[in-house]
Amino acid sequence: MQGTTSSSYAGSNFPEHVFPSVRGRPIPRAEERVGDAVIKDIMAGDEAAALRNYLQVTPPMEHGIVLLTEPPMIPRANRQRMCQSMFEEYGFHGVRLDIAGWDVTRYLIKLLLMRGYAFNRTADIETVREIKEKLCCVSYDLDMDTQLAEETTTLVESYILPDGRTIKVSSEQFSAPECLSQTHPVDIEQLGIGEIAAVDICAELYKHIVVSSRSSMYPGLPSRLEKEMKQLYVTRVLNRDPSRLDKFKIHIEDPPRRKHMVFRGEEWYEQGVHSLDKLSRGES
Repeated sequence: MQGTTSSSYAGSNFPEHVFPSVRGRPIPRAEERVGDAVIKDIMAGDEAAALRNYLQVTPPMEHGIVLLTEPPMIPRANRQRMCQSMFEEYGFHGVRLDIAGWDVTRYLIKLLLMRGYAFNRTADIETVREIKEKLCCVSYDLDMDTQLAEETTTLVESYILPDGRTIKVSSEQFSAPECLSQTHPVDIEQLGIGEIAAVDICAELYKHIVVSSRSSMYPGLPSRLEKEMKQLYVTRVLNRDPSRLDKFKIHIEDPPRRKHMVFRGEEWYEQGVHSLDKLSRGES
């Protein structure tokens, strides 16, 4: 859900190459060779991920890029000028929630430590990321799932670590991604994903919400987002009168290829304004 770089030729629907956004330097007293592999002074991508147990691994950047939004029915010429200004003049790539997979991974490390599993080495970050992608989900009813995890073993899942050990994961599965909605556990002062989506949005746009990026791939995220936005709409717009909610229409689309949708923005650097042709629907 985080920490990857995608690349391909302009016009591609999917990236042809996806590799981990990690770099590593040898830990003290590390061997120069591991089997047929040579440990270099600095390593990156798949090469670093494969030898992470022998490296001090760090991400090349934390938090990043923002998403670019526009009003509905914007003329194509305005869209071209806006994209040109943002990409070429200001060097922006996007405005988004400043919490992503890296934060969820670190929070999961903290939660697993509280359960008694210590992932202290930098190489363990990749292992915890894999645990996150395999087991984590977003809870629709946090209180109910928390109670279920505390009183039963229904939610317990096993995970086999690279060294062969098996760990048990329970409430951590949904507690880690919860920082996307409640940001205080990761010490970031920002609105959660539901509140950000509901800020200054006109009624018509509620029907056309699309989630994207690798951090949107958690099972249950679209349903939870819809629930939160309905609650906020009742509170802020309907003056806490849920009887009027039947006229409120919301649709959240979660296309299967959404984890690669951000990648499509890089086409601008190859095709310029022509990269917007795929988005055009007959506007002039």
